Amino acid sequence: TVSVSVQVVGVLLIFALLILPAAAAQHITAQPSHAIALAVLLSVAYVWIGLLVGFYLPYPPSFFITAFAFVTFVAVRGLLTGVAGGRLTARNQAGRRGL
Repeated sequence: TVSVSVQVVGVLLIFALLILPAAAAQHITAQPSHAIALAVLLSVAYVWIGLLVGFYLPYPPSFFITAFAFVTFVAVRGLLTGVAGGRLTARNQAGRRGL
């Protein structure tokens, strides 16, 4: 059972490192080459910060890596909606509704 749970945690970590940095980078920039470079930088930063925090706290580093990636994605999505990725800003949305 332990070996199965380790594999599941590994799959979740890989999934988080593939999806969340790319999604955050897509919200920051609309250029694909910049988004790829930013996603790689974010992934490396998440891993190093997660390993550093996991070294000093009694929790597994995979938790911190995934948590940092998720918090960054949520923050970027909340703060930068309308900057890139084809989303409308609040001003443009109000103009479309006739307000």
